[in-house]
Amino acid sequence: MQARWGAQEGLAVQPEVMHHQYQFMERLQHAIGLQTRVVADQDIRLETSRQALLAAELRVTSLQKVVQARRRDVALAQMRREQKDTDERATMAFFRRSFGLQFQEA
Repeated sequence: MQARWGAQEGLAVQPEVMHHQYQFMERLQHAIGLQTRVVADQDIRLETSRQALLAAELRVTSLQKVVQARRRDVALAQMRREQKDTDERATMAFFRRSFGLQFQEA
């Protein structure tokens, strides 16, 4: 490999070889800079996505609480309707028994 680039111990490196090596290093530095920017951009996108996910999860939690409250309200209303029906039937049965006995005695 050293023979390819003209580098040998104790010998001077040709200026053309040094020029190519510097160009290669500049291209490497440029590529490193590009990749660093890509990683930084991806970090920003990741953080933005995390924030969006957190907001969506909070929204879902809020909606779940609303749904639970509405289900409780519906269940309570149903229970009250059933209790009202039961009370009305008991009242009617009481009146039938009470008035039925009075009519029979008369």
